[in-house]
Amino acid sequence: MERHDLHLANNHTSYPVSILLPSSSSSKENPTSSRYINIPASSVSTTLDLQTSVFLTDKVTRCSIQDCNAQTSEFGLGPSIDPQEHWKYWFLMDADRANRRLTPWHHFVPIDVRLHGLWSSLAYFSGGRIVDANAPDAGADAGLNNENSNWDVTKIKDENAKEKLSKTTINTNRNGDDDYDNHKILMYPHTRKGEFIAEEGCKWAEKALGKEDVEIYMFRLLLE
Repeated sequence: MERHDLHLANNHTSYPVSILLPSSSSSKENPTSSRYINIPASSVSTTLDLQTSVFLTDKVTRCSIQDCNAQTSEFGLGPSIDPQEHWKYWFLMDADRANRRLTPWHHFVPIDVRLHGLWSSLAYFSGGRIVDANAPDAGADAGLNNENSNWDVTKIKDENAKEKLSKTTINTNRNGDDDYDNHKILMYPHTRKGEFIAEEGCKWAEKALGKEDVEIYMFRLLLE
């Protein structure tokens, strides 16, 4: 069911999406002041400068013929991709629940079951902007975190990631390309914080998910 909810959260376009962003009244001394801003669902990807892709693959199973047909009609089916292709993307959604050995916001980014915080979490790490010059500006001199104004791309190995990083840098630069003069900065991206969480998750996986750990787990499973 959570995979179904994720599909609907990404693909619906009829209702506004509430995203938690820095308040226009927040100061540099109090940058944690935030408020929810309603953004049309059809423009969320543009606002966050993200291309999200969520769909079910293969075929719908474990249901009656009528229910399976209804789900196939509602959700549609997409092609399967090689798991190695996943690593070309900045953000990966794991629909499986993490166990208690993982620490939220240290090894992974938690998302609530109802997915209300999905877009807000993405906005925090990817940043947010809006094209309409009359839109409420949550950023201008309002204590935004511009920790990535001079990003170091030496750690980004994937060429696609480099291109995306360069584009995002332009999008969040007030004095950048003239094409972005009308963009209101809603929130600067927190790339380094995301990188830290990803690296800590990798360190944990190397320590706890080795071949010996898998063998021990299988042995305990057989004993049970």
